[in-house]
Amino acid sequence: ATQIGSALGPRTEIYCGMDYSVEQKLEWIRDKNIEIAFKLKQVERKLKATSEEKEKLIDIQEKLRQAIHKLNEATSSLLFKLDRNDESDVIVKGSIFPGAYIEICHLSYVV
Repeated sequence: ATQIGSALGPRTEIYCGMDYSVEQKLEWIRDKNIEIAFKLKQVERKLKATSEEKEKLIDIQEKLRQAIHKLNEATSSLLFKLDRNDESDVIVKGSIFPGAYIEICHLSYVV
């Protein structure tokens, strides 16, 4: 790059050495896992509190557990694809302004 950031502009962030689309998928999986875990806790509370619709609640509980398991498996396979280039570097031929954030293979540096 010739220049990173600017004196008056918004903060500049640079990420390299990893597959950004994989990182986005991992974030989506994390958010979905949290959502499903919350639903699972609600179902488990209902199971403890009532005997009505017990079979239906047990079925829902099992489906939610399976969904969490599938998401965890997807995470495991994606983690191997996240770091693509351990030899990445950022070369600046001109100026780099204070406040710029650079992350190379999960190692961060703030100028």
